[in-house]
Amino acid sequence: ETAQVVEAMEQSTAQVVEGTHLVENAKQSLSQIVQVSRQIDELVRSISDSTVSQVQTSETVSNLMKAIAQVSTRTADSSSHVSENLRQTVEIAQQLQTSVGTFKVDS
Repeated sequence: ETAQVVEAMEQSTAQVVEGTHLVENAKQSLSQIVQVSRQIDELVRSISDSTVSQVQTSETVSNLMKAIAQVSTRTADSSSHVSENLRQTVEIAQQLQTSVGTFKVDS
């Protein structure tokens, strides 16, 4: 009977030791999970910051493109105006040349 009690105690001790090892392994696994979760959190924050930065850059580029389009429109309008003025200048020059041609100066 004593041998059975000793054997039962040894089995209990072995089970306690095994349980302790299992708890220690679980603790290490949980620590690793916490560490990986923190790394994931840092990566997600970094991605979020990068996304915000990219959105701001896209808005800036969009605004610059709108400004360029406005300047291009004004430049095209100015070019048309200059072209019209040059056409009128050519007409006036031709009229003057015709008028001057009617006057002859004898030497």
